[in-house]
Amino acid sequence: MRLIAILHDEKRAHQFSAFLAKEGIDNQCESLKGTDWGSEEYGQLQFRLWIYNEDEVDHAKELFEEFENDPEGEKFTPARQPIKEMLQNKGPEKEPETPTMAPPPKAHFLKRKSTGTLSVYLIIFCSLLFISMEMGATWVKKVPKYIPYTVINSSQMKKDMLFDYPKALDVADNLVLLYGVEPLLEPENLPPEGQSLLQEYVQTPYWKGVYHEVVAGSNGDSFKWLYDGPIFEKINEGQFWRLFTPALLHGDLFHLLFNMIWLAVLGTQMETRMGKVRYLLFIVIAALISNVSQYLMSGYNFLGFSGVICGMLTFIWMRQKRAPWEGYRLQPSTVAFITFFVLAMMALQVVSFLLEVYNDTTLPIGIANTAHITGGLVGLFLGRFDLLVKKKR
Repeated sequence: MRLIAILHDEKRAHQFSAFLAKEGIDNQCESLKGTDWGSEEYGQLQFRLWIYNEDEVDHAKELFEEFENDPEGEKFTPARQPIKEMLQNKGPEKEPETPTMAPPPKAHFLKRKSTGTLSVYLIIFCSLLFISMEMGATWVKKVPKYIPYTVINSSQMKKDMLFDYPKALDVADNLVLLYGVEPLLEPENLPPEGQSLLQEYVQTPYWKGVYHEVVAGSNGDSFKWLYDGPIFEKINEGQFWRLFTPALLHGDLFHLLFNMIWLAVLGTQMETRMGKVRYLLFIVIAALISNVSQYLMSGYNFLGFSGVICGMLTFIWMRQKRAPWEGYRLQPSTVAFITFFVLAMMALQVVSFLLEVYNDTTLPIGIANTAHITGGLVGLFLGRFDLLVKKKR
């Protein structure tokens, strides 16, 4: 959506908005009061004309230039039939016909049109996916300490959509499938075949992330790199969808609601102004970069759309500064709140890291801080250098 004109005459604003609608150009006429204290326009009404379709902006601007030069021209004023001619053409009165509901005009004063269909479909898909994951999950009272909770609790669909699912976890899956969960609580009672399978699981290395390696290899005074196993295991096998799909998964209902509400607020604005193709490309780029970064930092077990949300936030913030005529709406207080939240979680993560290194204790944070930061940087970069933005012709 693009701002093409600001008028101070309500009649003219209505007139030109109606003319654009008649020409098939979808538009919005917005009424605002001047809020710039001390300026001549403070408290006065302004009427802003917005064009929804970026491809129609240039044509609408040309029409507005004509309108400014001759607002009373025949092109912009409907032809009026003389009263005498109207009376002459008036025939005998007929029985009144049953009124029918006329379709509303294409453009309405102060009415916004929602065109964020891709965002809506994405919200529905993520919600249905969450429900499916929850229905397919396995709930147990007690989990063996040496086996990740993801192995026991997650549905097969979730395991197939995580960023990676290392070979070691496939071995753990076989253990659970063959012996169940309860026998694994006391592994010394497993039969020889089970003991052998358990030993294979323990001895199979997999990527747990830079964070884990730094904590595990540090004794407070020195550091030793411990990892010598494979990385990007499933992706190297050709499962490239895993680069993106963690963004579609959510851990709990609050996590889902938080991300989907922000997707509705931020995503629909971007989709309306960027177009569906550019908007979808933005989501893919932000998800890929934030997912890879989070995997390198913390390993395979992360999920959520919040990395993309942070990218949307910084993109819109940057576009407001560089191109305010694009019409993005984001309050400074909103940017400040989310920035504070991300920085607060980062601070807690630093405290947790120091506790793990020096006191062998930890704070269970469970926040994908790396995805948030890298997603935000992606949004800043794309917004700052006008990438994926429709160019003016």
